[in-house]
Amino acid sequence: DSVYFVLKDGHRLLGCINIELHGHTAHIGSFAVAPDTQGLGVGSKLLQHAESYSQSYYKVDAFILSVLTARKELISYYQRRGYAENGLTHPYPIHLNVGTPIVEGIELVELHKPVSRNMPLPKPLPQEN
Repeated sequence: DSVYFVLKDGHRLLGCINIELHGHTAHIGSFAVAPDTQGLGVGSKLLQHAESYSQSYYKVDAFILSVLTARKELISYYQRRGYAENGLTHPYPIHLNVGTPIVEGIELVELHKPVSRNMPLPKPLPQEN
């Protein structure tokens, strides 16, 4: 199972996120926020919605996501939201045609977050006008 969520303002895409179910774990990916809306809560809304949706509809036990090792600010962002490095790293996925890394030897670090059973039910994301 895989679900995408998008957050829009009129016809403008503000951000997106994907949940892919692997057993009882929700893998979060394709998470992006428009550069000029970063720091305004768009990413937090999307992540919270994805987590709540996964808990409510899939009854997952944990969340996993991967971040480029060079993106220390993103790793910190996720750590502030309850994620922790689980000791796994993966090579940069050049075979997926996602671009050539600027930093040599860059990898993806995997972050894990156990599910809180007190997580709120998902609120609908704002709809397009």
